[in-house]
Amino acid sequence: MHFRIAILSFFVFISYFGNAQQFSVKTFVGTSYYLGDLAPYTHNLSFSKGRAAFGIAVSHELAPSVKLSGRFYRGMLEGTDELARDFNRRRRNLSFESPLTEFALTTDIYLSELIPIMKKWGVDMYVYSGVSLFRFNPRTLVDGVWVDLQPLGTEGQGIVEFGGIPKYKLTQVGIPLGFGIEFEIAPMFSLGFEIAPRLTFTDYLDDVSTDYVDYELQSELQGDLTARLGNRIAEFEYGEEYHTLVANGQQPHIKGYVRGDPSDNDWYLFSNVTLSYFISKLDKKEEQEKQLSKDNQY
Repeated sequence: MHFRIAILSFFVFISYFGNAQQFSVKTFVGTSYYLGDLAPYTHNLSFSKGRAAFGIAVSHELAPSVKLSGRFYRGMLEGTDELARDFNRRRRNLSFESPLTEFALTTDIYLSELIPIMKKWGVDMYVYSGVSLFRFNPRTLVDGVWVDLQPLGTEGQGIVEFGGIPKYKLTQVGIPLGFGIEFEIAPMFSLGFEIAPRLTFTDYLDDVSTDYVDYELQSELQGDLTARLGNRIAEFEYGEEYHTLVANGQQPHIKGYVRGDPSDNDWYLFSNVTLSYFISKLDKKEEQEKQLSKDNQY
């Protein structure tokens, strides 16, 4: 329900500012990255393999250096222990991918008012922050079939015997951050590049956060599939023999302890090429003429 409200609000935002005098549209094409427990390295700046992403922003100028923007992004996130540099992570043998949809409201601060010479060269830089609502849905591949992970409760979510921790929400609030640079290529167009990390308040973008639960009890209470996807160490250790054992009705498993790190929430990041179109052509032309007049005075 909350996500539907966000979609409706975004289109209301577009229709409202579509009638505004100072109005611009920015499109994004680039890559989305995931940072979390299933990233290749253990340090916080370890990025997953990038996936294609795109988006659009609608902005209204509140002041010469300040814009209010409604942003929409669509991308994919992924992570796998197969690419981990640490052996224990490879042995953990977990992986995921997740579609990602984000709506954000941000305040954009442009720096050309503080550094006037940037306008002369048709260059501008900006930073932004605000609030976002995003939706994700981690899934993993098992026996050639993609399986959604959140409904399973792979860390025992929703089971009293495992502490009764509720299942995580697939719609979450985040804090969007961004830095970009733009180059004017025509009176109404700018081409640029943007780096946009996202702070989240969840550690479950990848369905991995805490410790393993008891395999046999999980299998009894939640089913064989949940137990298998919660602990895939045996698949790594047994290799091809694992599938033979399963085909023969066995449930090979190896006890695990630490599955993830709940003290460090997951992040995601967009890296985009941007193309901006300024609707208020007359105002922008007048602004350029004023700036040119100022330059000629010096």
